[in-house]
Amino acid sequence: MNLSNSVVKRLMLARFFLNLATEHARSHREVSSFAAINQLQDAVETFLFAAAEHLNVKLERRTEFNQYLDKIDEKIAPQNLPFRVPLIRLNKARVASKHDAIKPDDNEIASFLVVVREFFDESARIIFSVEFSSINLLAQIDDGAARDLLSEAESAFHNHEYTECLILCRKAFYLTFESEYDVSQFKDDNVGTLAGFGCRAPYFAQSKDYIEKYVKDPFDFIVLDHSKVESNLTRDGIDTVCFWNVWRLTPDVYRQKDGSWLVKREFKKLQNDELEQNASYVLEHTIDMVLRQQQKRKAALWVRGTGPFAVPLRRPGVSVYEKADRASAVVGVIPPEIDQVEVTCSVPGLNGDGEYWQIGHIQVGLWLYGYIHNDDVDLDRELRREET
Repeated sequence: MNLSNSVVKRLMLARFFLNLATEHARSHREVSSFAAINQLQDAVETFLFAAAEHLNVKLERRTEFNQYLDKIDEKIAPQNLPFRVPLIRLNKARVASKHDAIKPDDNEIASFLVVVREFFDESARIIFSVEFSSINLLAQIDDGAARDLLSEAESAFHNHEYTECLILCRKAFYLTFESEYDVSQFKDDNVGTLAGFGCRAPYFAQSKDYIEKYVKDPFDFIVLDHSKVESNLTRDGIDTVCFWNVWRLTPDVYRQKDGSWLVKREFKKLQNDELEQNASYVLEHTIDMVLRQQQKRKAALWVRGTGPFAVPLRRPGVSVYEKADRASAVVGVIPPEIDQVEVTCSVPGLNGDGEYWQIGHIQVGLWLYGYIHNDDVDLDRELRREET
């Protein structure tokens, strides 16, 4: 798909207006009929502006609707835009509703919805050489597991494999938003108090007691903190309604420590009459949310260094304290086979008993975070940057 970002965004906006019109048409309220007909016309005009941009057609702000169609037809000759007559009728119905307060007929709105959907499908093939449903911002997502999953989901959708599309979208959603709420690491007795560092699940769920009482299957290991989720979504500019819709429409998934996936076969989500519509909605909005999350993270500024830094230890079995204070709780003991640890900074002790090193040491099967006293560091060996 060789489309500019601005064209893609216009086409996605056209689809958004179409979805809004569909929702209003379903409500069968009088005011919703007016909204539906106006949003349908907005959808068509937005699509035509995207087509004009793609074809280098100049459209003036006061161009009549019929002229939009004429100018684009000139560019795509000998082909023509489909559904010209019903689209002109739609424009007239919109003018009547907007300027003369004439209520559109509900049956006519239903007919226009079908026309606009088919117009988008056929015109997208003629003008952009793509399926309208496939137009999204997937190409802007950075390479990685989430993008690979969404690319597979897109292929599944085009192959009419809507169940598989929903599952793949949820996997990408899981990696982006849910994986940090996994409490499975607390199921063992030997987990230290620092095991929860980086886990966003509610504190009450970060315990073996909680897991024994409430975790009935692997999917219960994901414990969302709804208030924290809502706050983070708002901060990152992600629509909370779309987020929870995707969460509700897709089946639960869980990624095990070995990288394999488990899928909860929820029949009401995977076997219903709206699979295609749900898959289309989920695919579009999951791509948008993952992209927004990535863009937000890339926009954050961080101090860049050549680290990590490491300090050599004076002896095996050094204690790691919760605070910069040897009177505080011991939250871990460095295994005797480790003779140096990664550190982030040095700080004065809370009670004036010397310097402490804050450590953040991560390796396979081991996560240490806390403070070690300067007496446990071999300062005769040079502080160095560990090679990565």
